[in-house]
Order: sequence, then structure tokens, then C-alpha cells
Amino acid sequence: MKAIALNKSFLDKDTFGKYIFALKENTGTEPMELTIEFETKTGIPYIYSVEIMNTGIVSEILQISGLGSEENHNVFTRKEGKIEYAVTPSEEVGNMVLGWIEKNPFSSLLTINNDMPVLTDENISK
Repeated sequence: MKAIALNKSFLDKDTFGKYIFALKENTGTEPMELTIEFETKTGIPYIYSVEIMNTGIVSEILQISGLGSEENHNVFTRKEGKIEYAVTPSEEVGNMVLGWIEKNPFSSLLTINNDMPVLTDENISK
């Protein structure tokens, strides 16, 4: 799971500086959760969290971290097949993303960004 989140360049071709990750123990019928805190080499701190079951991704969220001194800023939240963006992407990009995750319920918005640039869409800033 760490490789899925970290082996793709999804933040405007930024690369990772440092990161922290923790994996919650799988308790059978409960989703497995992975949360990664990372900072890009340009110094932008992020928190990425994903919950996965054997049927696919249950929820996924990317936030710009407030580092405990201010509120975190949502970039996107995905839950129960719905996606909320901080800034709504173009309708074309939004529909492509929904079609992609419907086709493959294990697709992360972070990993599909190389094929469909969700986070670099002209309608999305930071």
C-alpha cells in the first residue's frame, strides 16, 4: 500500500521529501486503513488516508496539513462512490474520474492522477 501511494508523482511532478506512515491492524470485517503524512520537497505538508476492503477502496482523503497549528485543508474526499473536491474540476475530468473508479474500485485518486490529472486540472489549485 505504501508503494501505491508513494511511487507515483501526483503533485504537479513534485517528489517526496519525508513521510510518516502507519497501518491499522486488519480486524476482519473492518476496512484496513493506511494514513501517510508527507511533505513534498517544496515544503508542502500533506496527509493522505485510505480505507480498503476486499471489494475496493471504501474511503480516501487528501489534505494539506495545518501541522497542528491550523485546520487541515481538504484537497479531495472520496466516500461511498462520491468525490468532493476542494475546487470542483471540470465536468469532463470529474466524469472521467468517476468512470475510472467505477471500472476499478481499487483505483486511488492519487495513482490515477498520472493518467487523468485530477490534481493538476486547471480548475484545481493546490
